Amino acid sequence: MTECVTVERLAEIVLQAPLTDADCEALGHDRSWALADRHGVAELVAARLAGRQNLDPALLERGEAITRRHLALDMAHEAQLRRCLASLQAANVTPVVVKGAQLAYTHYDRPDLRPRLDADVVIAEADRSRAHDALVREGYVPDVAASAGLVLHQQTYVKCLDHGLPHVVDLHWRLANPEVFGGVLGFDEMARDAVAIDALGDDARGLSPVHSLLVACIHRVAHHRGADRLIWLLDIHLIASRLDEDEWNAFVKLAVDRRVAAVCTDGLERTRQLFGTPLFDCVARLTQVPACGRPEVTARYLERGRVASAVVDDLRSLPTWRHRWRLVKDYAFPPVRYMREVYAPSSGSPLAWLYFRRMVFGARRWLALS
Repeated sequence: MTECVTVERLAEIVLQAPLTDADCEALGHDRSWALADRHGVAELVAARLAGRQNLDPALLERGEAITRRHLALDMAHEAQLRRCLASLQAANVTPVVVKGAQLAYTHYDRPDLRPRLDADVVIAEADRSRAHDALVREGYVPDVAASAGLVLHQQTYVKCLDHGLPHVVDLHWRLANPEVFGGVLGFDEMARDAVAIDALGDDARGLSPVHSLLVACIHRVAHHRGADRLIWLLDIHLIASRLDEDEWNAFVKLAVDRRVAAVCTDGLERTRQLFGTPLFDCVARLTQVPACGRPEVTARYLERGRVASAVVDDLRSLPTWRHRWRLVKDYAFPPVRYMREVYAPSSGSPLAWLYFRRMVFGARRWLALS
């Protein structure tokens, strides 16, 4: 009996390795598609089946159904993202599209081949109010957030399209929520080096290749503790494969200067293992150049650790005690609206009780491994 396809073979398939009869038999198993979906590459695998001769009709139909569905979803999301970016620009806000929403248009053969649950957009922090007003006018509803302070540096907005399809925009004013990563790239430098994304409008912009690679390496660690999800590693592979010598030099210097060399090395090495990414001497240079003679705090995110430890690292990264106290306050006492909607959406429990309950039950999460 043919077994489920492996992660390693999925990596080879999405890189256009010739499909064998064993591959097609393995893809007849639901578990193979569940694995591909979990790794974000089901659309890419389905695309490989298109036009293949002598394919089992059930497998061919499955691939075509996946392709049709994601093409339709992508067309709806693309039209709305264009409107969203145009609304922000009309409000004198400069948006920079990042992560999957950008790479779908700049590094994949078709945007529907790069699945994403939301569109990540970075703006200047000073433009938050104008951006909020512009999105609300466009029909977006802000999701409840724990804090507008130092805990979160983003706000999620949701708009219902036809047939109840949600379009989600994550509006960021810093690169990442963990403080140790948040300042690695500033908005001004991201916007200065941004490149055009013609498919999303005349003025649509995304990250430069160097910044794209840095963000792709950071993303899988800052928010996912180095998860080996194939689609995130494929992002790294596709970006890295197109860099020229000057861009590699700029990337290495940036990673070392911003103290994320270990994080970048980890992503690049894992990508090379799965996809054979040509890295030249990049990894050697990242590991040989000392980062100011001190260990990189960001490297701790490569290993599992308690949530409380990450908060301590964030506190140490802040410049003054006033900022540190503000972070503690943001964690301990989120806004009243957040407490009501999350902890007591249909009751009139006293606010003091809700905060006490959060502290007691939240302690478990803080001591848990992430």
